[in-house]
Amino acid sequence: MMAQELLSMNTNGEPSGKVRDNGIVVNGGASDKDDTLSKVKVVKKPTLNLLSIPGMTKANNMVRSYFLGMDDADYNYRAKKAATTTIFVTTLIGGPLVGLIPAVACSAKAPSNRNLDVPTSGLVTDDAYMRGYKCEASYIKKHSTWPRYVLASVIWVAVAGFILR
Repeated sequence: MMAQELLSMNTNGEPSGKVRDNGIVVNGGASDKDDTLSKVKVVKKPTLNLLSIPGMTKANNMVRSYFLGMDDADYNYRAKKAATTTIFVTTLIGGPLVGLIPAVACSAKAPSNRNLDVPTSGLVTDDAYMRGYKCEASYIKKHSTWPRYVLASVIWVAVAGFILR
């Protein structure tokens, strides 16, 4: 029997009606002409419940912790101004090629633990939470580094173009 037919069984194990392809069970009626909306009930198609699989409760909690860490980092972590200011000033003074060195160095390195600004909670000991927090903090750090480099490079090129003109 198909899964849809199993859904249309009554308590005695007998089919309670005809199952159409769209998952609707039609009760009664000798033919399709007799089928009316008053005789139709909708049966949900089976879905996979991850919590019913052994071990998935722990995996589900780990995923939730990971995304909670990402949300907390989005709210709490701010890239340090010293790094972005250093990139900006180095690029303005030395040019885009010289400024590229600290920009790559700063964006490639993950934020240190003391700069993470993790809120004090019991979740700090949760590995999945901290992985999510650090991942989002690294993303924020990288995406705050490069706009400063680009801005300083554009200013440097504009000033150099104006001077050399």
